[in-house]
Amino acid sequence: MTEGERYSNMMLRHRKLVWWLCFRYAWRDAERCADLVQDVCANLWLHYGDLREDCTVGEERKWVELHTRDVLRIQHQRQQLQPQLERMPRGLDNIRAEDDDDTRERARDLVDTLPDDDRRLMLMRFDGYSADEIGQALGISANSVYQRMHRITQRLKKKVNPDKHAKKQ
Repeated sequence: MTEGERYSNMMLRHRKLVWWLCFRYAWRDAERCADLVQDVCANLWLHYGDLREDCTVGEERKWVELHTRDVLRIQHQRQQLQPQLERMPRGLDNIRAEDDDDTRERARDLVDTLPDDDRRLMLMRFDGYSADEIGQALGISANSVYQRMHRITQRLKKKVNPDKHAKKQ
């Protein structure tokens, strides 16, 4: 039996365990669960050579469970490090390339008040580019894109609602 066939048989035996752990971790979000399962399977294949050929099914199950939990822990840590996008100020909520012209025009008017670099970043976001694509175009990391968008969003919120963001005296 080839290594690939042994791996396939192992995954068939333990697929319910992998799916259950990923499904629980993804808070019952089926799409996220499928992504996690794919990551887990790739990781298991990567480390499959570490598993002894003569191990029992119980040992094999424990090995699969430990590696699955490791992948889920790493995914959790990455998610914690990733800054979350904030809601845009009123008038800029969920602007996308396919939105109507009036909504996009209001958003562009507000964004036109920004400095050139910030304006370029926000317009690319409105046109539907991902943080990775924006980062590649601007020569910065995706994480930097998220951080800059956060700061820009804070400034725009102050412009839209200056009274709400005024310092309390």
